Amino acid sequence: MIVPRKEKDLCQEALKFYGEDAQILKTIEELNEFAVVLMHYRDKKTTGIDVENELADVIIMCDQMCILFGSHIKKALEMKLNKLDKRIEQDRLTEENNKHRWGDVL
Repeated sequence: MIVPRKEKDLCQEALKFYGEDAQILKTIEELNEFAVVLMHYRDKKTTGIDVENELADVIIMCDQMCILFGSHIKKALEMKLNKLDKRIEQDRLTEENNKHRWGDVL
C-alpha cells in the first residue's frame, strides 16, 4: 500500500461502505481524470498541482484496489519491477551500441 498505515483503515472503510462495484467504477473514473490531466500538463495547459491532486485520488483508489485484489500484489510488483529493470538495462546497452555505431560512421 502507498498510503500510510493509519489511512489503510479509511480505505477499507470506504470499500466496505460504498461497495466493490462502486469503488471499481470510481477507480476507473479517477484513472481517466489522471490521464487527462497528464496530457494537459504535457501540453502546458495545467500545473503540477493539478497533477498532484489527481495523483492523490488515484493513489487512494489504487490502495482500495490493493485491498480488494491484493493477495498476491507484492509478487506481481516484484515481477513487474524486475521486468522494468531488465528493460532499462537492455535499453542502456542498445543506446551504448548505437553511440558506438554512430561514432564509426562519423
